[in-house]
Amino acid sequence: MSKSRVPYKDGLDSVARKRYEEKLSLINGLDPYEEKEGWSDESGSVRPNFCSP
Repeated sequence: MSKSRVPYKDGLDSVARKRYEEKLSLINGLDPYEEKEGWSDESGSVRPNFCSP
């Protein structure tokens, strides 16, 4: 069974959605919640290598 997901902006109230769309206009309308190109679905495949003192 495939999950159908509602786009993030569709879950916002009218005021928040307007503000969200204004912010998207600053990045050429690219919605990071809908953009898949350049992103990996493999969470945890790249982790920073660091040690704490």
